[in-house]
Parts: sequence; structure tokens; C-alpha cells
Amino acid sequence: MREYAERRGIRIVKTYSDDAKSALIIGGRMALQQMIADVESGVAEFSVILVYDVIRWGRF
Repeated sequence: MREYAERRGIRIVKTYSDDAKSALIIGGRMALQQMIADVESGVAEFSVILVYDVIRWGRF
């Protein structure tokens, strides 16, 4: 992700990670919940969200 961002001139300012958590439910995904809260509340210091694999967002 860092190399991808660097090649595109994107500066990584925050990382949210729910390692080894299921994408089936959001309940145990504290980092994902925090990212959503940061964006919705307007405190997020970023305008781009990079995702390693889109399937990690969830299986809806």
C-alpha cells in the first residue's frame, strides 16, 4: 500500500486495521467502525481511502 501511495503522490496520514477479522459482520471491526465515525463526524484528516482488497470492506 505504501508503494502504491508513493507512486501516486498520496501521503498516508492514518491507518485503520482490523487484522484477521471477518468481513461478514461489522460488530468486531473496531478500526472500520472508527474510520466510518471519523469520516461521518468530519474529523478525518484525509480525503482518500486506500483499501488493499475491496473484498475486505465486507461481503454484502
